[in-house]
Amino acid sequence: VVQLAAFSRTHGIPLVPRGKSTSGYGGVLPVKGGLVVDFAWMNKVLAVDPEAMTVTVQPGVIWTRLDSELEKQGLALRTYPSSAPSSTVGGWLAQGGVGFGAYEFGAFCDNVVSCRVVLPSGEVRTFGSEALDLVSDAEGITGLITEVVLKVRPAEEEAVWGARFTTAKGLLLALQSIRQAGLPL
Repeated sequence: VVQLAAFSRTHGIPLVPRGKSTSGYGGVLPVKGGLVVDFAWMNKVLAVDPEAMTVTVQPGVIWTRLDSELEKQGLALRTYPSSAPSSTVGGWLAQGGVGFGAYEFGAFCDNVVSCRVVLPSGEVRTFGSEALDLVSDAEGITGLITEVVLKVRPAEEEAVWGARFTTAKGLLLALQSIRQAGLPL
């Protein structure tokens, strides 16, 4: 990826990162020309750290595959997108997102410890804490994401529930009661 960034810079060719293209916004279209950089081949789970409750992955890892790997160690994702069967970790970080588990654990960016990015200059930089805002929801403008460290949680049995409210106030009161009781949602 560093060599590709150097080639791009030398020849003035724009690079457009691509995960699995599950977003409906057309962000992987090189509308001004250039090369689409497909990260599907960078799809490994690099390390699981049960003590730190983190997992390190390459950007092309699909969420359901990651969840299966974590399950083997008694761990689970804290949050994941509705497109989990086909979307990638790097793509969701680049796109920015709020998904399943976000009520309890926050937006995806809040669950990322750090990410490694190849900048257009070819420099490799690790972004963490508040600097993640420069990568999350930037759709690859900052650089090409090559590694993501994210928080995980102990696996536990989950249940899917549905609720219907006739008023917004009823929904608000229910959510406040759930929050005050400290129930996971």
